Amino acid sequence: MDSMYGRVIQTILYYIHQMQVQYAINYQMVPFVV
Repeated sequence: MDSMYGRVIQTILYYIHQMQVQYAINYQMVPFVV
């Protein structure tokens, strides 16, 4: 169960990281659009 739990945490962290990267890219592309 520990390995499964760790995998879930990694997936969530990866998903959040992807969202942050996408947000940064969008913000840089359209800095005047809030």
